[in-house]
Amino acid sequence: MELPYTLADRYRLVSHLAKGGMSDVYLAVDVALGRRVAVKLLPKSHSEDESFVRRFRREAQSAANLNHPNIVGIYDWGEAEGSYFMVMELVEGDCLRDLITEGRPLRPRRAVEVTRQVVMALATAHRLGVIHRDVKPGNIMLTNDGTVKVADFGIARAWNHSTDLTRTGSIIGTATYFSPEQAQGRSADRRSDIYSLGVVLYEMLVGRPPFQGETPMAVAYQHVSTDVPPPSSHNPEVPPELDAIVLRALAKDPDSRYQDTDPFLHDLEAWLRGESIASDAPARPAPVIVPEQVVVRQPVAVSRGSGGSGRSAGRVLPQPYYPPMEERRPVPLPFVVGVFVLVAALAGLSWVVWSLLQAPEPEPGVVMVAIPDVVGRWETDAFSSIQESGLLVRVVRRNSQEMPEGRVIATDPAAGERVESRTEVEVVVSSGLERFAIPLVIGQTQGTAESLILAQGFTVGQIEFVEDSGWQVGTVFDQDPLPGPLLPSGTPIDLMVATGPGLLVVPDVAGLPGSEALSVLAQSGLRWAETSELSEDVPAGQVIRTEPGAGGGITATEQVVVVISQGPELLVVPDVAGLAGSEALSVLAQSGLRWTERSEISDDVPVGQVIRTEPGAGGGVAASDQVVVVISQGPGLLVVPDLVGLPSVEAYANLTDLGLTWVEVVEASDTVVAGGVIRTEPGAGEQVDIGGEVVVVISGGSEGVTTTDTTVPETAPPDQDTDTTTG
Repeated sequence: MELPYTLADRYRLVSHLAKGGMSDVYLAVDVALGRRVAVKLLPKSHSEDESFVRRFRREAQSAANLNHPNIVGIYDWGEAEGSYFMVMELVEGDCLRDLITEGRPLRPRRAVEVTRQVVMALATAHRLGVIHRDVKPGNIMLTNDGTVKVADFGIARAWNHSTDLTRTGSIIGTATYFSPEQAQGRSADRRSDIYSLGVVLYEMLVGRPPFQGETPMAVAYQHVSTDVPPPSSHNPEVPPELDAIVLRALAKDPDSRYQDTDPFLHDLEAWLRGESIASDAPARPAPVIVPEQVVVRQPVAVSRGSGGSGRSAGRVLPQPYYPPMEERRPVPLPFVVGVFVLVAALAGLSWVVWSLLQAPEPEPGVVMVAIPDVVGRWETDAFSSIQESGLLVRVVRRNSQEMPEGRVIATDPAAGERVESRTEVEVVVSSGLERFAIPLVIGQTQGTAESLILAQGFTVGQIEFVEDSGWQVGTVFDQDPLPGPLLPSGTPIDLMVATGPGLLVVPDVAGLPGSEALSVLAQSGLRWAETSELSEDVPAGQVIRTEPGAGGGITATEQVVVVISQGPELLVVPDVAGLAGSEALSVLAQSGLRWTERSEISDDVPVGQVIRTEPGAGGGVAASDQVVVVISQGPGLLVVPDLVGLPSVEAYANLTDLGLTWVEVVEASDTVVAGGVIRTEPGAGEQVDIGGEVVVVISGGSEGVTTTDTTVPETAPPDQDTDTTTG
């Protein structure tokens, strides 16, 4: 494919970002919304596999409903030119695969922080019933601001029947992160994702995964049968508590692992806070002795892509970013202790001084305490901290999209504020995602059922068409889940729709723009033909109906007729320019048109006649709209300027520039110097028709004789030598 290339008449593919075993990723521009996106293009061979297409649609739809800061957003998906594609959020940053590909371990705290954010992403997906199935460094991105983004949720399920463990290439990378149950061909669940993430955490801590081999089968066998050595056996900087977390996540028996993301997240956060971990730490083996060697390291170029093994140019990590273990020199213990004591003493002294300056003077006998910071902690832990501070707790529960159920969202007063002991503190605890009632759609047509599901905040899951169900074609005869317990918004609801032998069901596309409706029909495997007709109710370009209608059955060789609106019938505006207003309005009425009048000054069209219509003659207008008839007011009126006291030459220029006619009269005046304007008739501020005459009375001095002279030289304005009769 030659770039740039426009996909589906909307996405302009600009450059190639990465290549994986199952897809190519491109940098693209969404021309409809004007934003940069990443487009994952799947090979054309998959479009011929109907089972893959069904799985891809279902999993893409589920992934598109995952909304979390640590999940790469899915904007769109579809099929174009025989290939399926997915439009994703463009992540500006680095792929985790490229940060650890040189075998250099990350610092333990950094590795745990990355894992913590991945766990939060998995928690959101698991609550909505979406299992990732392919957690690996190639699907984990780190943005430039440090945020972790997880990609490709659930998509592995779409092609899990198109690959097998005997294939080489991209699948060997996936086998590295298989859970034992996946390696044995059993179904994956949330504990499988936890195992795969444990492998990723192990690789970040050690610099390589726990198991490696020449073939995918060799790697998969080790996942099933070989014990995982503790990370500290390869990296002495890994403490026993972190060993225990990693090995619990990597337990071969799913029942021995973390059963959910919540306890996994709890242990990671407890370790980051320096708290003890409930899990028993394994015995620490003797460290691996590595002979001294000279290591020459070059800066590592990291790609900005997502997906498989290809690497494209990206920013260069500075050498100190994650320094290798061999280059770290031990710091003398007395120096470390001394610095720590000094910093702690200075911090304590600063806090005391600040508190004395900021805190109000307490009343005698009143004990003031600071609200502890419990945001993000489990509610029981938070309650204990607040009560140990001598405060009372009042619990308020609130839905939250970001905070897991049971964790503290906020406190009132906020953390750090000083209040009297025994003050009641409002603790806002997350009750998880808001939950809604599942609608009963059995007996509805497919289009109506989908509308009801979406209106309630759920998503349409897998749609299965069943022949000879005994129900009318296009009718929903079963759904999963059925109405019962409340479920979070975004939960997919699967439908079973009745169809006849060899029939496809026509989807409901009425009211959609024509191009969008045709795309829906194409995704349903239907052929179509377009026709159009006038409509007073449906805007031009939108679908009025289909034939057969929504829910009807049609064979794969037949066509669906899509009737697209031309808009309302238009009436032609007659030419009434130059007619008298009353006559023009009579002509419009005879043409079935409605009108409204507007007047306008005109030098060319006599008063009361039509200057023009809007729309103009020959234009089309709906019967419900109005034609604007512009009627002439005749020439406009001009305001006489104030010329009194001006010399005649300047007065002449001012008057004639406005389009008025100059008429000069000379009078004797004892107050106005000869040649100056005494007055005008009409006076300043009065209105005169365009081209109308203005009498300008000029002073002839104290002995001047009053004379009227309407003759003004054409070549020059009048001056004091103008030929006038004097006494």
